[in-house]
Amino acid sequence: MDEINVTAPYDIKSYEEYLTIAYFELTKNKVETVNQRHWKAFFNTGDASADAPEYIRKAARVIERANMTQEERDMFDQLQKAKDIYETFYNSAASVYNQAIKAINSGSAELYNTFADRLKSVAENACEGWGFKDEMMDLYYDIHWLKEQTGEAAT
Repeated sequence: MDEINVTAPYDIKSYEEYLTIAYFELTKNKVETVNQRHWKAFFNTGDASADAPEYIRKAARVIERANMTQEERDMFDQLQKAKDIYETFYNSAASVYNQAIKAINSGSAELYNTFADRLKSVAENACEGWGFKDEMMDLYYDIHWLKEQTGEAAT
């Protein structure tokens, strides 16, 4: 095993990519790196742009929640719980509808004709929550029997 000389000075050049210490002034425009620009924007506004590094976006999310009142946090938590519940429901319903569409597409024209009105009604009457109706309509228009009726090429 090679011995390591712990008393030798470190080669700072090899560590530059791991650690850079810098400062900037919040009220002046001069910044040296892209990350400094993102940090400056974050410290001045509390927001992180979409192209900011993930650790800065995470810091913005933490600060945003920390600055909420208790009432706002409670309301946010309730909304998140509802979204989680409904998202699971919508995904499940869309999955079942997708399975029905696959069965119709692999079946005969007679099978399609038997369920055509019901398939259309389910998609058209889907609720608007969280893009659910759009997803259902997209699935409905994947029925290859519809494309044959309208003269479009089946995919």
